[in-house]
Amino acid sequence: MIHKYHYSLNWMGPVNQKFIDVNGSQWAAGRIDISADEDNPYGYEIAVPLIHYKDWERLGDWLNTLSSNDPILSLDDILEIYYDEGNPRIVFFKKEKSNG
Repeated sequence: MIHKYHYSLNWMGPVNQKFIDVNGSQWAAGRIDISADEDNPYGYEIAVPLIHYKDWERLGDWLNTLSSNDPILSLDDILEIYYDEGNPRIVFFKKEKSNG
């Protein structure tokens, strides 16, 4: 049986005030939830690292339109399709190196 998968973005943070105080509130992270037409009540998920909140919103809107057949797409596969469709590059959070 071939399964059809649907993707959506689930925001999970950051919720740590110290991180926000140091890095600002313009970051978002969480997971991509994957549901299928199969009998799996829990679905699947893919971790999404910290990205700029504008990219998070854009990626989330786009994911709501994405579906695929077997196999489930990886984050790399998803981003490749996202970029191939002309979407802007996502800004990923990079921790500044401290002097000391």
